[in-house]
Amino acid sequence: MRHPNKPQSELSIHEPSVGSVPATDQKIARGLEAIFECLDNGEEDRAVELLTSLVKSSPNSPQVAETELAVYQRLGIAEKAERAASRLLKLEPENADAMFGCALASLLCDRRSTALALFQNFLRRWPNHELASEAQQLLPMCLPETDRRAA
Repeated sequence: MRHPNKPQSELSIHEPSVGSVPATDQKIARGLEAIFECLDNGEEDRAVELLTSLVKSSPNSPQVAETELAVYQRLGIAEKAERAASRLLKLEPENADAMFGCALASLLCDRRSTALALFQNFLRRWPNHELASEAQQLLPMCLPETDRRAA
Protein backbone atom coordinates (compact mmCIF):
# COMPACT_ATOMS: atom_id res chain seq x y z
CA MET A 1 0.00 0.00 0.00
CA ARG A 2 2.01 2.92 -1.34
CA HIS A 3 1.36 6.31 0.21
CA PRO A 4 1.38 8.89 -2.59
CA ASN A 5 2.30 11.81 -0.33
CA LYS A 6 5.23 10.20 1.48
CA PRO A 7 8.59 9.33 0.00
CA GLN A 8 9.42 5.61 0.35
CA SER A 9 12.11 6.37 2.94
CA GLU A 10 9.53 7.97 5.25
CA LEU A 11 6.97 5.17 5.19
CA SER A 12 6.32 3.85 8.65
CA ILE A 13 5.34 0.29 9.38
CA HIS A 14 4.19 1.34 12.85
CA GLU A 15 0.89 2.94 11.94
CA PRO A 16 -2.15 2.22 14.13
CA SER A 17 -4.79 -0.37 13.32
CA VAL A 18 -7.53 0.50 10.87
CA GLY A 19 -10.86 -1.31 11.05
CA SER A 20 -10.87 -4.89 12.29
CA VAL A 21 -7.39 -5.85 11.04
CA PRO A 22 -4.89 -6.00 13.93
CA ALA A 23 -2.08 -3.46 13.80
CA THR A 24 0.52 -6.28 13.73
CA ASP A 25 -0.99 -7.82 10.59
CA GLN A 26 -1.10 -4.40 8.91
CA LYS A 27 2.50 -3.74 9.88
CA ILE A 28 3.56 -7.07 8.39
CA ALA A 29 1.56 -6.48 5.21
CA ARG A 30 3.03 -3.02 4.71
CA GLY A 31 6.51 -4.30 5.47
CA LEU A 32 6.20 -7.14 2.98
CA GLU A 33 4.91 -4.80 0.31
CA ALA A 34 7.80 -2.39 0.88
CA ILE A 35 10.33 -5.25 0.70
CA PHE A 36 9.08 -6.49 -2.65
CA GLU A 37 8.77 -2.96 -3.99
CA CYS A 38 12.44 -2.40 -3.15
CA LEU A 39 13.39 -5.67 -4.84
CA ASP A 40 11.38 -4.77 -7.94
CA ASN A 41 13.20 -1.42 -8.06
CA GLY A 42 16.62 -3.04 -7.72
CA GLU A 43 17.12 -1.77 -4.17
CA GLU A 44 18.33 -5.10 -2.78
CA ASP A 45 20.24 -3.67 0.19
CA ARG A 46 17.20 -1.67 1.30
CA ALA A 47 14.98 -4.73 0.89
CA VAL A 48 17.30 -6.80 3.12
CA GLU A 49 17.39 -3.97 5.66
CA LEU A 50 13.58 -3.84 5.79
CA LEU A 51 13.38 -7.63 5.92
CA THR A 52 15.83 -7.83 8.82
CA SER A 53 13.79 -5.28 10.74
CA LEU A 54 10.55 -7.14 10.04
CA VAL A 55 12.04 -10.48 11.10
CA LYS A 56 13.19 -8.92 14.39
CA SER A 57 9.78 -7.41 15.08
CA SER A 58 7.76 -10.48 13.98
CA PRO A 59 9.97 -13.54 14.54
CA ASN A 60 7.02 -15.91 14.96
CA SER A 61 5.17 -14.94 11.79
CA PRO A 62 5.09 -17.72 9.19
CA GLN A 63 4.31 -15.10 6.54
CA VAL A 64 7.49 -13.20 7.41
CA ALA A 65 9.53 -16.44 7.41
CA GLU A 66 8.11 -17.35 3.97
CA THR A 67 9.06 -13.92 2.68
CA GLU A 68 12.52 -14.18 4.18
CA LEU A 69 12.98 -17.52 2.39
CA ALA A 70 11.71 -16.10 -0.92
CA VAL A 71 13.90 -12.99 -0.71
CA TYR A 72 17.09 -14.87 0.06
CA GLN A 73 16.34 -17.43 -2.64
CA ARG A 74 15.75 -14.60 -5.11
CA LEU A 75 19.03 -12.99 -4.09
CA GLY A 76 20.90 -16.32 -4.25
CA ILE A 77 21.95 -16.26 -0.59
CA ALA A 78 21.61 -19.98 0.11
CA GLU A 79 22.71 -20.02 3.76
CA LYS A 80 20.21 -17.37 4.80
CA ALA A 81 17.51 -19.03 2.73
CA GLU A 82 18.22 -22.29 4.54
CA ARG A 83 17.95 -20.60 7.96
CA ALA A 84 14.66 -18.99 6.94
CA ALA A 85 13.34 -22.33 5.65
CA SER A 86 14.32 -24.04 8.89
CA ARG A 87 12.61 -21.32 10.92
CA LEU A 88 9.48 -21.61 8.77
CA LEU A 89 9.42 -25.38 9.26
CA LYS A 90 9.67 -24.92 13.04
CA LEU A 91 6.78 -22.45 12.92
CA GLU A 92 4.68 -24.70 10.66
CA PRO A 93 5.79 -28.33 11.03
CA GLU A 94 2.69 -29.56 9.19
CA ASN A 95 3.36 -27.37 6.14
CA ALA A 96 4.46 -29.63 3.27
CA ASP A 97 5.77 -26.71 1.21
CA ALA A 98 7.88 -25.56 4.17
CA MET A 99 9.42 -29.01 4.51
CA PHE A 100 10.14 -29.22 0.79
CA GLY A 101 11.64 -25.71 0.85
CA CYS A 102 13.81 -26.56 3.82
CA ALA A 103 15.02 -29.76 2.12
CA LEU A 104 15.82 -27.91 -1.09
CA ALA A 105 17.61 -25.12 0.75
CA SER A 106 19.67 -27.70 2.67
CA LEU A 107 20.62 -29.39 -0.59
CA LEU A 108 21.68 -26.06 -2.10
CA CYS A 109 23.90 -25.49 0.95
CA ASP A 110 25.45 -28.94 0.37
CA ARG A 111 23.97 -30.32 3.57
CA ARG A 112 23.06 -33.55 1.85
CA SER A 113 22.28 -35.70 4.87
CA THR A 114 19.86 -33.07 6.19
CA ALA A 115 18.28 -32.68 2.75
CA LEU A 116 17.96 -36.46 2.37
CA ALA A 117 16.22 -36.83 5.73
CA LEU A 118 13.85 -33.95 4.96
CA PHE A 119 12.99 -35.19 1.45
CA GLN A 120 12.39 -38.72 2.79
CA ASN A 121 10.18 -37.34 5.57
CA PHE A 122 8.33 -35.17 3.03
CA LEU A 123 7.69 -38.17 0.75
CA ARG A 124 6.58 -40.38 3.65
CA ARG A 125 4.13 -37.77 4.95
CA TRP A 126 2.87 -36.35 1.64
CA PRO A 127 3.36 -39.00 -1.07
CA ASN A 128 0.70 -37.43 -3.31
CA HIS A 129 1.80 -33.81 -2.95
CA GLU A 130 2.35 -31.88 -6.19
CA LEU A 131 6.07 -31.63 -5.36
CA ALA A 132 6.47 -35.36 -4.54
CA SER A 133 7.84 -36.27 -7.97
CA GLU A 134 10.36 -33.43 -7.79
CA ALA A 135 11.41 -34.54 -4.30
CA GLN A 136 11.83 -38.08 -5.62
CA GLN A 137 14.04 -36.80 -8.46
CA LEU A 138 16.18 -34.79 -6.02
CA LEU A 139 16.83 -37.72 -3.66
CA PRO A 140 19.85 -39.06 -5.61
CA MET A 141 21.50 -35.64 -5.39
CA CYS A 142 21.40 -35.96 -1.61
CA LEU A 143 23.53 -39.11 -1.64
CA PRO A 144 27.30 -39.06 -1.43
CA GLU A 145 29.07 -39.35 -4.81
CA THR A 146 29.93 -43.03 -4.31
CA ASP A 147 26.34 -43.94 -3.46
CA ARG A 148 25.02 -42.01 -6.48
CA ARG A 149 27.16 -44.08 -8.85
CA ALA A 150 25.89 -47.32 -7.32
CA ALA A 151 22.23 -46.23 -7.50
